[in-house]
Amino acid sequence: MSTPFAWTEQHVQRLKTLFEAGQSCTQMGADLGISRSAVIGKISRLGLNKGGSDASRTRAATIRQSRPKAAPRQIDAAPEDCPAVSVNVGHMALVDLQKDQCRFECSGQHNSELFRFCGAAALTGMPYCAAHARLCYRGDRAA
Repeated sequence: MSTPFAWTEQHVQRLKTLFEAGQSCTQMGADLGISRSAVIGKISRLGLNKGGSDASRTRAATIRQSRPKAAPRQIDAAPEDCPAVSVNVGHMALVDLQKDQCRFECSGQHNSELFRFCGAAALTGMPYCAAHARLCYRGDRAA
């Protein structure tokens, strides 16, 4: 078993020198006798930046800002027959659920054989009915 590596001031100065010389993290690790991951971690903690020029960072920020955001999804009120709002909450076993039924676990059991699921009609493209989607999603996924 190898002894843990301790960063000394000499190691840090050598790392900075290799970093400024443009060495890769793998090369710096080999020179210092440590892993590439250790080098990456130390570079990060030191706040050294090997990124591109200011122009490339500005362009990347512009691209991120110009991407359209998805419109928030409107979720209608829960139907009256939804088990989430009725007395029969969580009456279905997972193996009994169909593809278009709500998969919200509502039995509160820790034993997986006793899990029971909502079973109401799920919203298109979602695993939950309207009532449970409002509980599970916020922001851009549900209203």
